[in-house]
Amino acid sequence: MGLAEELYKDMPNAEGFGAGKYFDDGRYDLRVKSIKCITSRNASNGNAGKHFFTVEFEVLSSSNPGVEVGESRSWQVKIEGNTYAFSDIKNFIFALCLDTDPKDAPPPKKNPELHAMATNIAMALSDEEFAAKADDVTQAFVADVVGMPVKLEAFKKATLAKPGKPAGVFTLHQWSPATAAPAAA
Repeated sequence: MGLAEELYKDMPNAEGFGAGKYFDDGRYDLRVKSIKCITSRNASNGNAGKHFFTVEFEVLSSSNPGVEVGESRSWQVKIEGNTYAFSDIKNFIFALCLDTDPKDAPPPKKNPELHAMATNIAMALSDEEFAAKADDVTQAFVADVVGMPVKLEAFKKATLAKPGKPAGVFTLHQWSPATAAPAAA
């Protein structure tokens, strides 16, 4: 066995560790490349074994000069222990699949069918086994999601310091349907 063969003999079985490029402040037109639910292996931040709703996009347009058309960008939502996870994912599904601006969506008590549909789509996108037994409408959304366009406005928002936790900054993601009018500059 040669040196390269010896050095790389275990490479075919190695799993990759993804590291996405996330969104900076700006307005974006995006196209979905993939959606999946991943399980983190990162023990250094306490997220090992935690599940993340993960979307990869192609940038179609950007108001941020540091983000070029054609680049790939990622968006992740930690599901466990995240107060806002379900709202964040549902808002994305409203905009992407249901052509509904999340700001205009009626509350769950006024339109439980819309919220149930968004939930079923998110579950089917996260779990192939669930998708296989989902209703025909949900399966159609899941089958067509790759390549679908959506709009995003991302901006930084400060958090207040809390006992035992310093102030910080996070990126807020506001989704809207691809058919929405462009945001004011």
